[in-house]
Formats: sequence, structure tokens, C-alpha cells
Amino acid sequence: MRPFKIEKTETQYIVTWQYYSLAVFFVLFIVLAGLTVGGIFFAHWAFVQREFLAIPFALAIWGFMLLILASIVHSLFGKTEFILDENGFNITYTCLIHKHEKKFDIAIIRHFEKYIRRSRRGQPSYWFRVVCHDDHSSKTLGCSATNEELDDLCAQLNIFLGTLKAEAAGVPVNWELPEPIGFYLDSPVQHLEPPLESRWHYQTEFNDIGFQKRGEDTIGHVIGSSIFPIIFNSILAITAFLRGEMSGEMVFFVFVGLCCFITPLNYFLELFRITNWTFVHGAARFRTVRLVWVRSANYELTDWHSLVVRLPADEKVKPELIADGNPDAIRDFYNGCERWQLAFLNAAGEQLLAIENVSKPEALWMADVVLREQRMIR
Repeated sequence: MRPFKIEKTETQYIVTWQYYSLAVFFVLFIVLAGLTVGGIFFAHWAFVQREFLAIPFALAIWGFMLLILASIVHSLFGKTEFILDENGFNITYTCLIHKHEKKFDIAIIRHFEKYIRRSRRGQPSYWFRVVCHDDHSSKTLGCSATNEELDDLCAQLNIFLGTLKAEAAGVPVNWELPEPIGFYLDSPVQHLEPPLESRWHYQTEFNDIGFQKRGEDTIGHVIGSSIFPIIFNSILAITAFLRGEMSGEMVFFVFVGLCCFITPLNYFLELFRITNWTFVHGAARFRTVRLVWVRSANYELTDWHSLVVRLPADEKVKPELIADGNPDAIRDFYNGCERWQLAFLNAAGEQLLAIENVSKPEALWMADVVLREQRMIR
């Protein structure tokens, strides 16, 4: 059962957060009962038996009792209400006669998101966060919702926020992905140049053509991810040197320290990755080499009929982008990201293969090269 209730109209999105939990109430009641017994004992000891050294303990226990009592009242009567409308985003907390409000102007809100905090044992807790253009204005609220519930709530609020912003700016509400771009074998060749920032390079030999890409990451990734492991392992080495021995705990921490190098090692290996797409008559071959690790696949292209530059079929417009309220921002994001693919289709429109994780300019350039050199492929 959700800890919140949603009411949605054409002009308002209202979320009511109830904090009541029978399990929490029962635990707090047991703790309060135990503190009450202890408080009475120390109060009797301090003020009846005149053992004044017990006064600080009595005051501390009674202070804790007040905190627990406040938590019980909060769990029974506390309620938070979110109202998102054209006037802004209003947060109202009420508990009996206490009331606290905070309002955000709709123009300063970037989006809503789930925020994760972890305990010392690594246990996650999920918080609701209002992200503003000014970080100092952002606000994080604790809640009892699950991971999936918060994701769904933030997505709905972001879509509603984007719609309100678009309507206020007089922009047509249109949250759609960029349309696929189709090419047929008789489409005119444009002789496009490769994008300046592309890692892909065109290669041609006597009887085949292809595209090659070297390295996915940079030296900066290697250095940045190595700082913590180096500091952590340096502290371990100094500690072991000063102690003059290697205890069981130290062996465990050494193991943890070595595991910390997995990420920089992965970035380092990515520097040497070589990915190739090679096209010969009626076939295509994919091959990626990472030092000594090789992965490859072969595809038949005898039924190749057309090309299409498109986003993956399961791609959806991100609610965080919708929250901006600007369809042009969505288009700019997807035009610049590396989520596109160049797909080879047969006459029935079925996919034969796809070059994935490329930018839109890269995919268009590749499609132009393939059309230009189609005689070597078909």
C-alpha cells in the first residue's frame, strides 16, 4: 500500500503523505515505556534520595522521552501535502496545531528526483528531492516510499511540471522523440564529412569497407578513479609499516584496497579497446578487442533493402527532460547524445543488424558512406 495519495486535475497535482505506521508506533511505544520507567527511577534517585549526581541522567532520559513522544505524535497525526500548479510547488506539513509551509516558484524548479542516502552498513534510504536551478534552494524530504514508488511519483510530477511550464510559455505540449530518418538504396548520396568529435573512422580496403573506433575513455577517467584507491592503499601500507605486522583485519582491508582498483583498471583497458564494423559482399562483421579479450559477431546482408537512423525502440522521453517544459531542449538532448543506431532493414522492415550507441551526426554520416559504397556490400 502506498504511503501517499495522489489527486490529479487539469490544473493541480496534489500528493498527500501520511506517516502513520503501526509497526513504528508499536516500537516507539515500547521504547517510550522503557524510558518512562528509567526516568521515574532516576528522578526518584535524584530528587527523593537527593543523589544530585543522578540529575543529568534524569534530565537526559526525560529529554529522550520528549523526543520519542514527539515522534509518536508525528507518526499518528503528521501529514505532508504537495501541491503543484501554475502558481508553483507548495509543501505543507501539519501535525495537530503545528503547520509549516514552503513554496517554490515554478520557474526556479528544474525537476523532481529520488535521492538515495546510505547508512554506514550500506543500507539505502530513499528521499524525495526538489531540484532547483540554485542548489541552495533545493530541498530534500524524508519519506517511507519504496524505490519504485518514488521513481513513479517523480516521473509523474516531472511530466506535470513540464506541461505547466510549456503552457505558461505558450509552447505546444509535445513530448515526443525525434523521428527516425529512413534511407533507401536509391537515396541520393550527400558526401557528408565525419563529425569533428567522432571517435569513428572510415576504413576501406580492396574488397571491403568499415568503421573503426579506438578507446572509450580518457586518461582523465583513469587518473580520477585512481585517486581514492591510491590514498586508501597508502594509508594501509603506512599502518602496516608502523605496526610491524599484518593482522587478519589488515588482510581484509588489503583485499578491499585491491578491489578499489577494479574501476581504474577497467577505464585503463577501455583506452585500448578497438571496435570494428566491416562490410563485405553480402555480409557484415562486428569485432571488438580489449587487449586479449575478443568479442565478435557475423551478420548476413543479402536481403538488405534500406537503412534507418533511429533511437532504440524502448527509448522513452526522460521525465527530467520534460520538466524543463521545452520541446526544443528534448530535441537538442537527443540530437547530441550517443543513443542512436544505424539499422539495416530487409524489404519487410525487419532489422538485420544495428550499429548502436552512436550520435545522430555519426549515424547519418555512416549511412551516407554505406549508400555511397553499397556496391561493395550488396
